[in-house]
Amino acid sequence: MLRCWCVLVLLLCVTRPVSAQEPLQRIAFGSCAKQDKPQPIWDAVVETKPQLFLFIGDNIYGDTEDMTVLKQKWDLLGAQPGYQKLKQTCPVLATWDDHDYGANDAGAEYPKKRESQQLFQDFFGIPKDSPRRQREGVYHAEIFGPPGRRVQILLLDARYFRGP
Repeated sequence: MLRCWCVLVLLLCVTRPVSAQEPLQRIAFGSCAKQDKPQPIWDAVVETKPQLFLFIGDNIYGDTEDMTVLKQKWDLLGAQPGYQKLKQTCPVLATWDDHDYGANDAGAEYPKKRESQQLFQDFFGIPKDSPRRQREGVYHAEIFGPPGRRVQILLLDARYFRGP
């Protein structure tokens, strides 16, 4: 399992919410998924019954300026049976790092950053009319839970505007 991910941390608490107004108590997050390898880790993640999964970068290893190839690599991740099961059980929020952005250690100079962002947003199901599609970068914030028991998730984009 460690070969599939370099980071997998599960924060486990008591229960899964029945509605959006119940507090978020179980979050799973991970990164460094090798899309072309078996990923049995998804079954273990699903078994913990997370209420939310955070993909925190290097969600695939794209490393290309060819957007057809990059899309194929996203499609490989999307075809993983365990990942499909996870998407059916909880929301998935994501940001990227260099490899899913498009190139090792890439930043603002990456020539296909706009196209890569569109593929990222398509893969993660960002609606076509979302304000997130009108801005540069994939940063995002979302609040879960009722007043007094809210959890705010902040996903930063450390690639799109990164200087040398």
